[in-house]
Amino acid sequence: QFLFIVQNKEIKQNKVYVYLLEYDNIQGLLTIRHITKDPAFYARRYLSVGNKLVLRVIYVEPERKIIRLSKLGISPEAEMNHKKKYKN
Repeated sequence: QFLFIVQNKEIKQNKVYVYLLEYDNIQGLLTIRHITKDPAFYARRYLSVGNKLVLRVIYVEPERKIIRLSKLGISPEAEMNHKKKYKN
């Protein structure tokens, strides 16, 4: 799976626009349902503007320049390893 460090840019009612920091700040989209399996109000802890997350790509639509991302399915070990890799 392709993992990326992203930074929250703008938070809407049920989606978050993020920048992919490792790829020249390309914009990506994260929907609330792809943050946690818990109810939506638990997802709010990840949703402050400027917050950095490790996400995986689930869908790319080049014509519309849309990259859909998800936090689901990323193991804690993979997240920690990617954060370490990004810092170096």
